[in-house]
Amino acid sequence: MVDLRAYAMLRAASGAFACKCISLPQTWTPTTRPHAALILPSGEGVDRLYLTTPKGGDDELSLECFDLNELPDGSLVEVRYDAVKYVYYRRDGYAWLKVGEAHMPFLLEVFSMGRVQEIIDLDLDD
Repeated sequence: MVDLRAYAMLRAASGAFACKCISLPQTWTPTTRPHAALILPSGEGVDRLYLTTPKGGDDELSLECFDLNELPDGSLVEVRYDAVKYVYYRRDGYAWLKVGEAHMPFLLEVFSMGRVQEIIDLDLDD
């Protein structure tokens, strides 16, 4: 869902609100495939480093997550709850800023709160 241009906008967004911890999905199912992933820019796009791992028995799998407090300032995390609901957070000191979300395919809402008009250079060929 996120490409380099969306990554640049999410990194520049001022955010909707700050929270101390991120709400993460607790159970894993093969139909919804929830996860938390660190979004990293690469040469031709973005890569995801998955921070959650399904654990448990045959009936129900719980999601085990890496300690998000260990991530450095400025880290961008994608939380997928189901096939269409994604939420994006950016680490800002000791808090997480909710910088974007998507509730339908191909539409990403970026939270900039309208405080400052930002011009983002999306010419990534340079």
